[in-house]
Amino acid sequence: MDLIYYVAASLDGCVATPDGGVDWLDEFNGGDDDYGYSEFLGSVDVLLMGSLTWRRALELGDWAWGDKPCIVFTRQELESDIPNLIVESRSPRVVVEELARSGHQRAWLVGGGRLAAALLQEDLLTDLIISSMPVLLGAGIPLAHALGEVRSLSLEDTRCYSNGVVQSHYRVD
Repeated sequence: MDLIYYVAASLDGCVATPDGGVDWLDEFNGGDDDYGYSEFLGSVDVLLMGSLTWRRALELGDWAWGDKPCIVFTRQELESDIPNLIVESRSPRVVVEELARSGHQRAWLVGGGRLAAALLQEDLLTDLIISSMPVLLGAGIPLAHALGEVRSLSLEDTRCYSNGVVQSHYRVD
């Protein structure tokens, strides 16, 4: 199973402001190009995210991912009327292996710098598709929080957009 971290990040490597805000992305939304998002979303069959990303997604309004199964990793109780929401406290390795056995082909790590680091450390993340936004936040939640090791990546593809966004697809070595 492919597990892809498809994410927007500032040029200084942050996926959100220190308080989890993503308002800085607003200026890049609503144009003629969606940076391949619609095509990517159509290619995945399950979503994974940390609880902070889940809470932030709820604050943004309507649930953006329809009825795709969504697994939220947390040890806390979560209540929601989101269809196909699965709250998971087991290790990411156990959950990802179970997803693969049940026939899932492509999973999207929607967010969570801590979860991204955990998945990388467990050799579970297969790809990173990073849209580098021409913004410097100065501080914030890092792309892979406290990874603690060097990881090599192989560049698969790069797309440049007229507004300065550069999207790079890396395969995890």
